[in-house]
Amino acid sequence: MNSKKLIAFTLIELLVVIAIVGILSGFVLVSLNLATDSANDARRKSDLSQIVKALLVYNTSNPTYPIETCSIGSTCSATVNNALGQASGITGPNNTYYTYSSIDGTSFTVSTIMSDTDIYSYDSETGYSKSPAEPGLPGYSKRQPITINSASALTDYQVKLTITYDSDMQPDFDDLRFTSADGITELSYWLESKTDSTTATVWVKVPSLASGDNTLYMYYANASATTASNGDNTFVFFDDFEDGIITSWDTTGIASSSETGGQLVITGNTYTLLDGDFRPAAYMSTSVNLAGSFIAETAGNFVGDSSDLGQVYLYLSDTAGNNYLLAGARDGSISHDPHLFACVNESYYVSDVNAKSGSDSISMKIVRDAVNNIVLYIDETSRYTGSNSSTFTSLRLTCSRYMNYAGKIAKWNYARVRAYATIEPIPSFGTEQNN
Repeated sequence: MNSKKLIAFTLIELLVVIAIVGILSGFVLVSLNLATDSANDARRKSDLSQIVKALLVYNTSNPTYPIETCSIGSTCSATVNNALGQASGITGPNNTYYTYSSIDGTSFTVSTIMSDTDIYSYDSETGYSKSPAEPGLPGYSKRQPITINSASALTDYQVKLTITYDSDMQPDFDDLRFTSADGITELSYWLESKTDSTTATVWVKVPSLASGDNTLYMYYANASATTASNGDNTFVFFDDFEDGIITSWDTTGIASSSETGGQLVITGNTYTLLDGDFRPAAYMSTSVNLAGSFIAETAGNFVGDSSDLGQVYLYLSDTAGNNYLLAGARDGSISHDPHLFACVNESYYVSDVNAKSGSDSISMKIVRDAVNNIVLYIDETSRYTGSNSSTFTSLRLTCSRYMNYAGKIAKWNYARVRAYATIEPIPSFGTEQNN
């Protein structure tokens, strides 16, 4: 009988073979990915060449290029599409787009992002180039540079921006983010107001502004982002009375107080001061430390009646209460005309009799510059100018000034303190960039 010897792999030999196959497969996959990236980049360069040729042909019979920044095949207007002709439908690999931009109509750029994230572009004045992508916030596909022109060096300054809605933004502006010039250091901001899909007013706290031009970035186009608006982190002091909880405020002469419908609503108690003392006796107060220049501002309205005064005042006081600034308005009564009112210590300044009623929202602002000049504003109009160097330690929102203030009601929209600048920095928005 012939016997046959069976030959088989040992377990170790099988494991070695599997490992070798795995390594070789990895090399193959890497090679395939590199080949795919190379093919996609070659296509991008070819597409860009076609787009550039179409624009140069357009320019032979048209003296200027369309002034616009857009994604070709996606967001470009009919004017740009007409200039591109058949190239208007060109899109990149994997549902990507090429960016067209012309700022003044005399030149243009077309750009794309390559597989290694570098930017490949054509500039009609300088030709083709490739540059490393600038650092940016992850998750945000768009950004705009913002140039802040400042007349002087400023520290921890709140810059006000009016932002026009872009179709890449969330309609409610929740995906807005702001960074310093490095493109990655996020800055605190507060969204003051907005009209969905139209415009928004935002305050951004900038740690340092040099005299001259400064660059910030505004990021957006992140569908999963939630708002990072935070007034407490943006201003020296801040309360917008939106959370329904009263914190950091003490009461004096107040019967009741609440945060209702985005307002601080306060009602006076029963008490009478001697006529001639202009210091408010019914108010909410919070601690501040205003030793230098500042801007303190608020807005609110009173609920008056025919028996006595309905009043709202922004009131700053020193620790002893002997030095104070006051700006606001009062309703009429049997013995008092309605008027706007500014007061510094025991000197008061009345203007615009019959100017306000209880339903009117009234803005109040107290400004002190670096050399202690002060201006009291009511509804953005100067009502008093002078000088005061006191350190103010209490910010108060009143519901009456003097005499009987039982049942008097005041409603406040917000209170905030921000940094002062002799000349407000001027922002301007640059061209949208892919991030």
